[in-house]
Amino acid sequence: MAELIWSVDGDLAGELNMAHDRAMWRAFEADPSPGVRLRVYGWSPPALSLGFHQDQSAVDLQELEARGYSLVRRPTGGAAVLHVDEITYAVAAPLGLVGLGRAVQEIHDNIAGSLLELFAGIGLGVELGGAGPPRDFACFSAAGGHEMTVAGRKLVGSALRRGRRAFLQHGSILCGDGHLELGSFMAGLDSVAQGRARQRLEQQTCTLRSLSVELDQEGFAGQLAALLAARVGMPVRRVQDAPIRHGAEGP
Repeated sequence: MAELIWSVDGDLAGELNMAHDRAMWRAFEADPSPGVRLRVYGWSPPALSLGFHQDQSAVDLQELEARGYSLVRRPTGGAAVLHVDEITYAVAAPLGLVGLGRAVQEIHDNIAGSLLELFAGIGLGVELGGAGPPRDFACFSAAGGHEMTVAGRKLVGSALRRGRRAFLQHGSILCGDGHLELGSFMAGLDSVAQGRARQRLEQQTCTLRSLSVELDQEGFAGQLAALLAARVGMPVRRVQDAPIRHGAEGP
């Protein structure tokens, strides 16, 4: 029976998070039977993730190691994210599913629709961005048309990978200010340039904490699961087991 399966996985290491998400996506690539898989999680230790096509040479690996942070590459696209104090979600499903769609923009728009409903339900006036893709190394440097903003400042960043038969979307909801330190891990930036990078992110982003909104992994996951299930017309089922079974390695 087609169903939306969801889990809250807590704070995990970056490589394990990405392996779980790849496994979800690859399961639908191997068998695109109707269904949706949703994971909600955090990061411990904090990690810097790169989009699938980004150049790792832009990262100061020594500084990451000195802080005890990890570097991972997402199977999705987009730009760099420093995962500190945030709620992260991953959605995987076969292409062409009623309620989600097949084209990249269609999938983005449908998931964004459920997120808009979620934030409206907790009294947060969120709008879709319109500035286009990030102008530099950082995901949160600009909001695309499918990403969430409050008063023009980005709250949610997302990226998508569309395969032959299935898709994977990642999203990050900023809870606190940890993401502002991204410039500290960019190779070749002196302290002045790092300060400017932080200032740009401060001007371009907002957080749940700055908006006086309380939302945790459990609350977010349950609400998003229900909204996505209503969109695709499926029952929901929560699971505790990790998505990894096989084929988790690779991009």
